[in-house]
Amino acid sequence: MALSAGNVRVGVTGSIAIAPENTVDPGDATSALIAPWVSVGYLSEDGVVEANSIESDDIKAWQNAEIVRKVITSKETTYGFTMIETNADALALFYGKTIIATDVSHVIGGDSTARYAVCLTIVDGTEVIRRWIPSAEVTEQGEVTFGSTDAAGYEVTMTAYPVSDVDGLGATGVAVAYYSTALVSGGVPIDPTGGA
Repeated sequence: MALSAGNVRVGVTGSIAIAPENTVDPGDATSALIAPWVSVGYLSEDGVVEANSIESDDIKAWQNAEIVRKVITSKETTYGFTMIETNADALALFYGKTIIATDVSHVIGGDSTARYAVCLTIVDGTEVIRRWIPSAEVTEQGEVTFGSTDAAGYEVTMTAYPVSDVDGLGATGVAVAYYSTALVSGGVPIDPTGGA
């Protein structure tokens, strides 16, 4: 298949929504999210970073100490982003506790973090990519700076945990990915020699 610049995606805008752990899958890329889903509001211009990491151990042969196999020891998927709205939902996610908009005070620290369902939506014109993560937890917090030149930002990294039957077909995994149009195959790789 021919190369197509139209298949190049950019995360022009989007959103992070959270809900109680295992809240039902939205089912597609574009359906509106309804309660109990809530948006955490504006994110910083860096958007959202999905990181997939694999760690492995080497098995070495006696002969020549050659590596003959790698054994996967862990796999991890995380989502990192910085919330720049100071609202009850963003603060609840960052601090790991329920924040009521009319609260006059809340205690920082001393709490275990909660697990949430997360829905990441990425929009590029009419094209939409969505990730539904049924079980995720804030496992890293960034610094919060209150200054005169930048918005206060609440940086988090959320680790996605596996659930059984994540796709409704019996698979175990950490997220379901949706795309608003069918994926287009890149086709047979182009011969760099021109077939010579």
